[in-house]
Amino acid sequence: MTAARLDETPGVLVDPNTISPDGSLAFAGYVASNDGRRLAYGLAVGGGDWQRWRIRAVGTPATPGVDEPDQLEHIKYYAPAFSPDGKGLFYSRFRHCRRGRSSPRPITIAGSTSMRSVHPLRRTW
Repeated sequence: MTAARLDETPGVLVDPNTISPDGSLAFAGYVASNDGRRLAYGLAVGGGDWQRWRIRAVGTPATPGVDEPDQLEHIKYYAPAFSPDGKGLFYSRFRHCRRGRSSPRPITIAGSTSMRSVHPLRRTW
């Protein structure tokens, strides 16, 4: 929900039912930028633990938020975090799947392929 002021009627910012009307994607979580201009939210196919995160520019109740072209893939376990200035998103991801595989190899503590990354964001306002 979003509103410019506390006394306004809020509008819906992210509705999981419209993102995935057939229920094939599960809402995995969200984080907001410090300035409140962006929201990152995660989706998991079939409710699994592999997630794809999207970034949404926060609008107003009259003009709801719109997804930006940025997507973060191969995320598991940890939600991303916006940098303090809102210009980037820090996240932990795993290696890309090999061709013909539906998901990366099982993760083990000793042989973890987790990588810490930063994704620079484009300004859309």
